[in-house]
Amino acid sequence: MQVIEVAAQWYGEEASTPGPVEYVEFESPYCEAYDERVIAPATDADFQSAYFSRVAASADGLWSRRVARVRDALVFGQACVIYLPRSKGYLAGHGINWSPARLTQAVRDNRLERPEDFTVLEEAILLHGPGIHVYGHWILDYVSRLLSIRRLEQKTGARRDILIKNMPGWALAFIEAAGLGNRVVRYDKSDYVMVKSLWVPVIGKNGLTLCTHQLRESFGFLRECHAEGVPQDGPRPRKLVLLRRHSPRVKNQEEIETFFTRRGFSPFYPEDHSLAEQIAYFETARFIAGEDGSALHNVGFCRAGARVLIWSRGPRNNFWHASVAMAAEAQITYLKTAGNDRDYHFDLDACAEAIEAFLAPSVEEKRDTDAKRPDVLRESPGLL
Repeated sequence: MQVIEVAAQWYGEEASTPGPVEYVEFESPYCEAYDERVIAPATDADFQSAYFSRVAASADGLWSRRVARVRDALVFGQACVIYLPRSKGYLAGHGINWSPARLTQAVRDNRLERPEDFTVLEEAILLHGPGIHVYGHWILDYVSRLLSIRRLEQKTGARRDILIKNMPGWALAFIEAAGLGNRVVRYDKSDYVMVKSLWVPVIGKNGLTLCTHQLRESFGFLRECHAEGVPQDGPRPRKLVLLRRHSPRVKNQEEIETFFTRRGFSPFYPEDHSLAEQIAYFETARFIAGEDGSALHNVGFCRAGARVLIWSRGPRNNFWHASVAMAAEAQITYLKTAGNDRDYHFDLDACAEAIEAFLAPSVEEKRDTDAKRPDVLRESPGLL
């Protein structure tokens, strides 16, 4: 199976190699400066080693917000596989959320049984792919694509249909917030669609590393869109422990809840709150503890200096949290649980030292606390 990569980054001269994929860019390419301080020293050693090796690899490329364009593209299957008959290849790449392994499986599951029977469109934008039913992917991937579509319309002066299918109902709110709701064209999963000129927004993603500049734009856009919906119901807690009502979730969640509430944390179930409410809570919180998952992508709404403790789902590493934290200028402590990603336990005793380091007040916090204490002796310039 031939694969044609849609690149999210440039790596030297290969970016200019002629091929079936054209790109429209909206900014000059730039290299991001990754701040190692985003990872707290108490973070799991395996996570640190793997993360910094990934960052070193991805930092060599140049980022830019961009939209890919291909000609005579056949879109088919449950997850919208893109096939180019002229080149006899399938589009793949982290920039469109298609890894080669995932694409191979999708092609196998969605064979071209009726390639001669399809709908023909002159031009369209494809807003679909893996992750479309997951809230976290809309925060990290799809909002950025929507912003690229808006940039494309501004640059070309043309309004194009947005091709999509099987979109969850709640996702329409994101599209409408971007002012693109009236462009959506849905099609059935059994249909084959041939688009003579297909535009595909590219995500700022390289493996599990995300472009923090584009993430900041996405979080800023969502914050602005939901500013009026933020409830004004008094002060919110500065410490949150995120919990889950449904599986998958850590086996000893009740123990974890008790542990953190005794240390001044307020239990928080994200599914009980609107996006506007979640934004408000995360903006206020200075300490957040929670399980690896989509809800922690809301860390992008935190203010600079916030601290985040994440316990993993079994042995896996999720580096996206580091990119999100970097976009918000927060710091994460990532700790491993024992077990697999469906049956896992967070050993609070084994991680006690790392948790205490996470909870320890910073120099600035100590200074603020001392400033409020009347019993603390302060130097006075008049006494010198």
